[in-house]
Amino acid sequence: FPVTIYLGDPLTNIAELPYNEISKLENKDSVFVIIFSAEGHAYREFKQIIDRLINESGMIAKNICIHSSALSDSEDSPVHLIGTISNIVGHMVHYIDLNPEKNFDFVLDPTHHFVCLNRLHRWERAELVQMLFDRNLSMYGKISYATGTSDEVKIDKVRSVFKPVYRNLLPMTIDKQVVDYEAGFKMDNPGIKAALFNLVTESAYEHPDIETNPYNKSITAQHTAGITEKTLKTFITGQIPILVAPIGTVEASRKLGFDMYDDIVDHSYDQERNPRTRLTMIVDEVARLCSLYNIEDLGVLKKTLYARQAHNVQNMIRWKYNHSILIPRWVEYFKQLGVS
Repeated sequence: FPVTIYLGDPLTNIAELPYNEISKLENKDSVFVIIFSAEGHAYREFKQIIDRLINESGMIAKNICIHSSALSDSEDSPVHLIGTISNIVGHMVHYIDLNPEKNFDFVLDPTHHFVCLNRLHRWERAELVQMLFDRNLSMYGKISYATGTSDEVKIDKVRSVFKPVYRNLLPMTIDKQVVDYEAGFKMDNPGIKAALFNLVTESAYEHPDIETNPYNKSITAQHTAGITEKTLKTFITGQIPILVAPIGTVEASRKLGFDMYDDIVDHSYDQERNPRTRLTMIVDEVARLCSLYNIEDLGVLKKTLYARQAHNVQNMIRWKYNHSILIPRWVEYFKQLGVS
């Protein structure tokens, strides 16, 4: 049967969705709204829009689909989600040469266990970094924190969040005092590349009180599974990622075709619902790995990873601006709703 499809990008298009026009359409079974975003937004970020579509326009919830870089949605979402990494991978490849000889450096032996980069302040990043210092794990890695521009980082406010003993360490730098957005795509710093593990603090993470108050007004960032250039850089350099990210992000990465080095890292933290407990589990795993491997062991281990790094890079190439990968999912979505 004939269908009517509305496609909206609320983040870049200032025009509202035509709620009134949609409300006047009679056969709502044949009306679909696709909410598009290049960011990792899901149901809770678009809840106001979705509520209006359902309550004002009479839309059927299952006929609303979010198409974004979010890879999962909250359990209470009444709408559908089709997530993708094709755009972020394409953007990444635009900035970085995927030639493995330039990024997977066999000559460079590991000099430390992990690197943890935090250009901007987030509650979970502050908790993580302080836990690493509390447990004397910082001696095994290189950590940056609050190295963004003065417009992005209010350093006095950040210091107030940290324990007094650590405040004079801020901002924590590895190679430069200020790191802008474009620098986040560069991987030529030996202090970064000489680590075998990358403790990736992804862009998304749950609010600390999300279980008791899922609609907390202080939720300002994405908080469902999704990966960005932060994780993709580890695939290119051949580093082993440990993801400080929402529940299910590691599992979502596997489903996208990436090798997550499960024989080396215990990613059981990925299924922990409590975001604070998940941080503790992550730090426990960092401690285990730092205890298990000495620097010489890391060098031996690194020499076994070339084929796995090559696999992850090829998987990125497969996803680069490749929207056709999702055709089967779109076909299945519309088929379930009776559209053929």
